[in-house]
Amino acid sequence: MSCFMPTEHTTSNLVISAAARSSCLFLIDHPLDVLKFTWQKFPNHTGAQVIGKIVQERGLFGFSDTMLANFPRRIGKEIARWLGIAYTHEQLIGTFPETFTREAVKTKIATGISTAALDCFIILPLEQLMAYRVKEQKGYSAFFQKRFVQDGIPSLYRGLSVNLLRQTLMWSSLMTINCESKRVFDLIDKERLHPFLRQEVASVLFSTAYVTFGLPIDFIKTRIQMDTDLQKIKVSSVVRTLVQRHKFSGFYAGALPVFTQTMIQMTLGGYILDEIFDPQKPGVKNTD
Repeated sequence: MSCFMPTEHTTSNLVISAAARSSCLFLIDHPLDVLKFTWQKFPNHTGAQVIGKIVQERGLFGFSDTMLANFPRRIGKEIARWLGIAYTHEQLIGTFPETFTREAVKTKIATGISTAALDCFIILPLEQLMAYRVKEQKGYSAFFQKRFVQDGIPSLYRGLSVNLLRQTLMWSSLMTINCESKRVFDLIDKERLHPFLRQEVASVLFSTAYVTFGLPIDFIKTRIQMDTDLQKIKVSSVVRTLVQRHKFSGFYAGALPVFTQTMIQMTLGGYILDEIFDPQKPGVKNTD
């Protein structure tokens, strides 16, 4: 895993590590992203029906025609998230050393909230582009004309409040579950369970928690981005409308690709979290 993990937390190392990891995983992540978005477009379909829809509507290369929209989204996510995590927790520790320590749970939760805000500000417009390409199957110029000319720049942040809630739950729970579960293993039996197995247990715990609590929120966000009739009503009305249309089971459309994707990302990302929140580490450096 060392090729995906910076040996020293400088800005350049974090950026290079995030870009390299997301680039290497893109060929795995992208088909799962397409499957998830399409499944949320057709939430009452089975997995086989969703794959059939993709092939029917887009041909044999249906999983690849949105790569241009998804590649900057994936790399941007990784860079923004890991820089946000690394620097936010260092600022908290440096500014409020008596309140926030490197291993404290509240440090991880506060870092998760800050990272969620950064993620939403930078990545949500790219999420809009991906959802538009999956739903409309039109070119990129049509998206930018609609968003900038017809709807205005604020339309790039549709579903902001829902996505902020999802990202806050995801990142706060990710950092807490990843670190605290391993601390429990250390207390129970540090020698018997291999570090990789401990990481996998943490990955399963987080992936299960995210699919259970985060995926329904993600479904609401995606439908707001896709359905024009849902963009002019309150979130509470959106939820009622979606329940009437798709029932509660529709909120878990795409659970399998999301669980798989989260497991892969958590396995690699967990090692970096260990480095960042290790109380023995010197922290992030601003220069090389």
